Parts: sequence; structure tokens; C-alpha cells
Amino acid sequence: MFFKNINPVEGFLRWLNAEYPQSCQNWQAVRENPYFVNGVQLLDYSRVEVLLGILSIVEKTGAKYEYSAPAHYLNNGDEGGSIHLVLTAHPTECMPLEVVQTLQELVGLNEKTLLEDDFYAKLWSLRLTNPTKPSVIDEINFIDLLYSQNLIEASVRLLRTNPEVEIKFGLWPGGDRDGHPEVTSSDLRYAVEISYQRMVGYYLTQIEDLMALGVEAEHIYKKLLAMSSFEKGYDTPQDFLNDVLAVTTVSNETESIMSDIKSLVNQFGFLFYNVEMRQSADLLHRAVADVLREYMQMEYPEPGERFDFLESTLCNWLSTICSIHSLDCELEPETERELSFLCEAQALQTRFGTNAVSHFILSGSTDSADVLAATLLCHFCGLVHENQLTLSIVPLFESTATLHDSAATLEQLFTSTTYRRLTGGGQEVMLGYSDSAKESGAFASLWHIRQAIRSLGKKADELGIQLQLFHGRGWNPARGGWSFEDREQWVPGGTVECYKVTLQGEALRHLLLTPQNAFACLESHRQFSLVLKNKPKQHSPNYMFAVMTRIANDSEHAYRSMFAQPSFWAWFERKTLIHLTEKLNWGSRPAKRAKTLSVLNLRAIPYALSWLQSQAGAANLWLGLGTALQQFIENEGVQIIHSM
Repeated sequence: MFFKNINPVEGFLRWLNAEYPQSCQNWQAVRENPYFVNGVQLLDYSRVEVLLGILSIVEKTGAKYEYSAPAHYLNNGDEGGSIHLVLTAHPTECMPLEVVQTLQELVGLNEKTLLEDDFYAKLWSLRLTNPTKPSVIDEINFIDLLYSQNLIEASVRLLRTNPEVEIKFGLWPGGDRDGHPEVTSSDLRYAVEISYQRMVGYYLTQIEDLMALGVEAEHIYKKLLAMSSFEKGYDTPQDFLNDVLAVTTVSNETESIMSDIKSLVNQFGFLFYNVEMRQSADLLHRAVADVLREYMQMEYPEPGERFDFLESTLCNWLSTICSIHSLDCELEPETERELSFLCEAQALQTRFGTNAVSHFILSGSTDSADVLAATLLCHFCGLVHENQLTLSIVPLFESTATLHDSAATLEQLFTSTTYRRLTGGGQEVMLGYSDSAKESGAFASLWHIRQAIRSLGKKADELGIQLQLFHGRGWNPARGGWSFEDREQWVPGGTVECYKVTLQGEALRHLLLTPQNAFACLESHRQFSLVLKNKPKQHSPNYMFAVMTRIANDSEHAYRSMFAQPSFWAWFERKTLIHLTEKLNWGSRPAKRAKTLSVLNLRAIPYALSWLQSQAGAANLWLGLGTALQQFIENEGVQIIHSM
């Protein structure tokens, strides 16, 4: 709780009472009935209600997201830990930039200052929704302007007490092209440049502070100033750090600043975010087929027959085709756009370092051939250097079938000696929660994901590879997210070394609104990563596994039967606000991956939001669980359920 001097909700209501006395006989009456006060309705009370809700949330921001790890997991005095948060742009954040910035100004102010600065009048005058659909650039700026500085300050504070902790921040806006053809190479370049400027800009302020304290660092300042305009300065972060460490300190304060700079350089270099790309696996296969057809007059195999073909082609082409620029052929526009995007990623790696664009997520992955197709395209575009991929190619498993087959997919992938050599024996796998819940229902989805985590961990141990799991889920409990305590119980022991997870939409505002919030978020994730790393493997009785699998399968069957109804989608369009959801100015991405309305094409967030605004509410994602439990109890009795 960071509001020590004021209650922003009561302060706002008092301001309303003073500004609109006819509408507000007293501020308490407005709180009790936000629509009518003594029969007078002169205000836009829906706006009052929204602002009251916003201020109430901000008042409590951060209070319930802190986590203290159980002592029995940290009884060895563990330090360090790992934090890997990936910030994404999701349409659940509907507030414009100006509103969130105004809320950030509120933190730490007292009531006198609020009134003198007309803070409430400013908040009242703001537009609460975006007048137009945000662009990809808008989404990049939204994250950077609101949260980057808070995350840097929080990282500095954390590194002072835990210098061994590993911190990484990923960024999707600018790189996420899955069903979003409006994302261009220039957007990717802008995202990387913002990451670079944010970090270099922070170093500039630190060097300015050193100079103000009497340290002779003008030569460092001039180079950083040139770099902030993308002119030549330091060739590497280490060169910059060597110059910093070479200056003469004059006080404990200057030594502290230099120590902070050293910690940040070792963690981030000149890039605060690692931009991650995402694209549909199907589109990548079409691009590979186009290149093969136009360049080699070869037909692309059908699904199920592609792995051996791609493995052989990749092995041969690594030594014969150096880049796409050597291909003299005319390709489809879709293929040209994809190759252009990957070539831009390669150019950014050359310009800023390989961490500039660090991952390539493959949405809708079904088998190991998806990864080899992406690898082949990366080779075409120069993203293989000295027989090593310069980024991680990450299959994203979301459907029941792909989650079930994920371990087998991993095993087949690493039968390719070429791919194993290119990756150095490491593999990241992303698990999709929202789309999985949309397709299978929440209960079945969570069980399938948990089993995939267990089977992937076991298979990675057998193959002798280092596995990184990436959890594609939000955090906000209002959207069905879990507390750290719940996740601690849910994640199988012995399967996690580094907990990598997305932060999405309005969760960014809840968790990162202030530097204090951001620190609580980082420290909680640090402790949580240690808990998962130290959590022992647990083996549930076989009957429990069988019961859970049976209930999950029955639940999924009942849930899917809803979509099987011929009239379902016509009913869905008629009874929910899906058409309105598509038109809202919340995010740059289209609400559907294709024009037709189906469970596969409709994105998870608009789908869930449409249900939420209907009479059915959020319960739709849990449909089928009651039927499954009822069937089990009728056949087997309730005692087994109670024993679990």
C-alpha cells in the first residue's frame, strides 16, 4: 500500500461535491448510489463510477501481489534466483497512456498537493478510452514510457541486495506477427531502438550524477550522448564498463553509482528488452514451400512427411546456400514479407548484438517439422552464424493434441543431429494457457498443461538437453490468474530451472505502476523461481492420476459439445458483444486470425471478454466440469473425490 497520506477515492468524491454541489448533496451519497442523488442527475455517473473503480484499484495496487517464499524451500539461505518476464500488448488494457500517467502522478502526493495542482480536475477531464485504434508503435511506447523506468529502478534495488540474481525482460510488441500482418520490419526496428535508447539513456543519467559529484567522466558522457542518437560510441558494453571502472571515485556515493552501473551492464548491456518475434507455424511452412517451388522446382511434402525432408534439406543447405540474397527467384508477397522481417532481425542483431531479437515463437505448433521449417528460414536470412542459431526457436503448444504429444515432438526434434548442433543442446518450449482454455475448457486445459510440463521435463532429462519452459499466461486474478501460492502447488517439482512468464494487458498496470510495485513484482518472482527450483519431485498415486485424466477428458468432451451445435456461432454472435469487441480501440491486433468466426480463428481475449459481458459470465470456460464430476460421482461415488 503506497498511499499513506490520502484516500484517493474519498478525495475525488469530495472534489466532485465541491465542483457539482447540485448533483452531489454530499459525497457519501454519490458513493452509495452513483447514478442518482436526491433525484438529481446532472453528472455522467457512469464516468464517476469508472473513475471510482480506477482510483480504488490504484489505491490497492501491489498490496496483494507480494509473495514470501515458504521457509522450507529457502532454508539454505538461497540467494540469486532468476527472473524472466515478457511484456506483451493485450487488449485487456483499455486505459489510454495519459490516464495511466496521471495515476502514476497520484502516488506519493498528499491531499493538499492534489487540490493545489487540480489533480482531480485533470483526471476528470481526461478521455478514458482511446479515440482511435492504437498502432503497434503506440503499444511499444505505452510499455516503454509507463514501465521501463520503474523496472530499471526496481532492478537496481534488487541487484544491490541480490547481486547473483539473473534478470531478463522480453518484449513482444513490434515482433508479434501472429495473425497481425500490420506489424512491419520498421516496427521491429523501432522496438529494438527503444530498448537500446532506454538503457543508454539511463547510463547517461548515472554518468551525469557522477559528474555532478566531482567525478571526471566527460569522455564517457560524450560517447554515450553520441550513442543515444545512434552515432558511434562504445563498440561493446564491456568497453563502456571498463571506462567507468577506470575513473577515480571521490566518495561512497560515487562508488555506489558505479557499482549500480556495473550490475546493470552485466545484466542488460545496452539493451533493456530482448525483442521476441512470433508467427504462425502454418505461414512459415507456406513460405518454405514457396522458396522450394520457385528456387528448386520441388514440391513440398504433405504434413506428417516433412520432418525427414526438412532435416535433409537443412543439412545440405547449411553448406550451399548462405542467405536469401543468393536466391534468384520471384516469391509470393506473403513470403517476401516474412523473409524481409527475418532479414531485419538479422540486421538488428548485427547492429545491436544477438540479444536484440532473441526468440522466434511458433504459434500453432503441431510437430517438430514446424521448428525445422523456421530454422531453414532463419538460415536463409542469416540467423545462423558459425553453425549456431543466433536466436531461440520456440514451439508454442496450445491444443490438447499438441500438449499431449509435446514430449514425443521434443524427442523427434532432437533426433536431428543438425538441429542439436545448431542449438547447442538447449530448447525452449512455450505453453499457451488462454488458447488452450478456449479450445478445451479451463479445467481440462490446466490438467493437460501440467501433464505436458511433467512429460517434457522427463524427456529432456532422457535426451540430455537443457529445457526452458515459457508460460504464456497473464497474472491478474480478475482474469482467472493464480496467486504464487496456488502456482507453487500446481507446478510439478523438479521441472523448472528458470520461471519465464508473460505479463499481459492491465496486469502491467497492477504490477508495475510504481517503482515500489515493480520491485515487489521482481522480488516475488525471484523467490518463486527459487521455490520451483528447489521443489522436490512428487509422485501422486496412480489412481489420482487416472481420476484426474478421466475427469479432464470428460470435461473437455462436454465443453467441446457446445461448439458442435450447428447453431452455436449464430447464437454466440446474437447473445454476446463479439461484434462490439472487434471494434473496440483497445489493441492493434485484429480480434480474429481470419474472417470466419470459429473457436480456432477467434482470439482468446475477445472470446473470453464476449462471454464475460453476457449473462453466462466467465463461467463459460469452466463449462463441462460439473458434468464430468457428476458422471464420475454417479459411477464411482464421491469418496475418491474427497480423498484427493
